[in-house]
Amino acid sequence: MKNVKIKNNELLLFLIFLTPFFTHYLYSYLFNSLFLEDIGELSFTSLMSLLIYAPLIYFFCRKNIKLYIFILCFHFLISTLELFYILLYESSVNISTFCIIFETFDNIFVKVFYSYSKYSNEAKKFESVTQKKDSDMEEVSFNKKTDGNEIYILIIGESASRTHMSLYGYFRKTTPELDSISKELFIFNNVISSGTTTIPTVNKIVTFNNPENNEDSFKHKNIIQFFKKAGFKTYWISNHTPYGKYDSYIITMTAKVSDQVFWVNMNKDFFTGKSFDDKVFYPLNKIFSDKYEKKFIIIHLLGMHASYSKRYPGDYAVFNENRKEHTDIQNEKINTYDNAVLYNDYIVSEIIKMVKKQDSSSFVLYLSDHGEDVFDEADFAGHSDGHLTRYMLEIPFVLWVSEKYKNFNKDKVEQFKDLLSRSYMTDDVMHTIFDLCNIDCKSYNPEKSIISKNFISKKRIINTIDYDRNLTIKNKLAKAVIK
Repeated sequence: MKNVKIKNNELLLFLIFLTPFFTHYLYSYLFNSLFLEDIGELSFTSLMSLLIYAPLIYFFCRKNIKLYIFILCFHFLISTLELFYILLYESSVNISTFCIIFETFDNIFVKVFYSYSKYSNEAKKFESVTQKKDSDMEEVSFNKKTDGNEIYILIIGESASRTHMSLYGYFRKTTPELDSISKELFIFNNVISSGTTTIPTVNKIVTFNNPENNEDSFKHKNIIQFFKKAGFKTYWISNHTPYGKYDSYIITMTAKVSDQVFWVNMNKDFFTGKSFDDKVFYPLNKIFSDKYEKKFIIIHLLGMHASYSKRYPGDYAVFNENRKEHTDIQNEKINTYDNAVLYNDYIVSEIIKMVKKQDSSSFVLYLSDHGEDVFDEADFAGHSDGHLTRYMLEIPFVLWVSEKYKNFNKDKVEQFKDLLSRSYMTDDVMHTIFDLCNIDCKSYNPEKSIISKNFISKKRIINTIDYDRNLTIKNKLAKAVIK
């Protein structure tokens, strides 16, 4: 083919050359807006690379259509090869054999369709479970011990390390509200999370899946389905976004199985966006006005998720002093994290106060998905499987029960104070919740309930690491926690 000289308007010609690549970007951006799962930061970096190499292509190819078509085809060929490689081997794009080419072209096509493939597979698996009739579920029995209303609440916190809570001995007064009602609380001091990231840990909290059975979470009915089978009306309030690369489809769809779901956070920018946890109060009050007698409520807080300074209003910016053993940057991170803990204390204690006003047989169980190391042992603030420390696992596990609950469950509650030092991991927490609610089913095992007389402790293994044997405390402040 001979070179073809095009003498049309240069801007129009440029737009024509740009159209396939711009369409490619726009297509991926729309999927990013809809699904957001493991796609990465598309918007800025992808657009910049597009604006850089598209003019170059135009400059070199505007007089040679053959070369332009070749580059266009090569671009999509690499996309297709990359996509097939990922789908066949389920490998990260970062270790692909086409990695250099992929990075050069910032291959959005692959990221989008790999993400969409994961999303679709996860959705199909979950729907195959949730769409089964109740008759397909195992039998669930509920031993009602009260003659009035029952309200049971599970609060799932975010990135909460008990070593930064004065309730557990931290030197700063970061939990004054919970401290003031500590005599009403059962403060378990030897509970750890089942991992260091939200998606797998929350999946284990809301299903019976754990390392012992090592099965796909989708094979298990979730906690909401069990409570519905037991005759409870179920609710889910979340200050997390319903879809995002930090939110699993299974968590979202577990929430959607609930009778009522309240999403109070629609920020697309998860890290820098502000959505304070007091947003959960309004839907919670709305739930309390529901006349249904038996209610089970899950509240998923944003808690102390990074960025810490975005997790609390200005009134809670209390801690600002610098310690000599830390740099200015480290002190800023520690101070903002502790301020977030202070605000979280207000949220949890306020929920307890709200439940207390209902004068029902109730409990509030507060735990966190995982902990956080804020320059306690690691040389960074955050959580990582690759640099595992105790602080990323050591979480609060706090139980409040109403007077009516105590009256109807005397034998059970009287022993709680003797169980506070039991070693426990949150992948078994559904057994504890069922025990608290007097729910029984085939999957329930009293040996896995921290409040059961039949409880048997197990080895706490995190990514093949024995927590009790191999992870050591280096921060003296944490020693006050385990007494």
